This record gives sequence, structure tokens and C-alpha cells, in this order.
Amino acid sequence: MGAILEGLKNRGKEFASKNFSSEDEIKSRLAICNECPAFIKATSTCKKCGCFMILKVKIKRVTCPIGKW
Repeated sequence: MGAILEGLKNRGKEFASKNFSSEDEIKSRLAICNECPAFIKATSTCKKCGCFMILKVKIKRVTCPIGKW
């Protein structure tokens, strides 16, 4: 049973590294958003795409709608 659980842990880590941004990437993206005039700080949303940026910055494959990251 230990080998099965270890295999599942490894698959989870692999999935996360392929699909989710690192903590440094998240911080960097949010810093860029915070300086952007299209960012609504009160709701943490973007005026251009309407996304909640606190969530969007965590997904590795997505991009800023105006190309800032």
C-alpha cells in the first residue's frame, strides 16, 4: 500500500508542476497586476478579462489579456 500512495503523491506533484505556477511566479504576476491600471484592487479583478486575478495567476498556462505576463 505504501508504494501506491507514494506513486499517487508523485503523480500529484507532477500534475501540479505542469499546471500551476510556482510561488515566485504567483508573487511576480500579482505584483505586475497591482501596478496595472486595468486591475481593480477592491475586487482583485481585471477590467480587460473580468477574471479574479488571485486565481488566474496560479494557473501556469494562462496569460495576461494585455500581455504583461
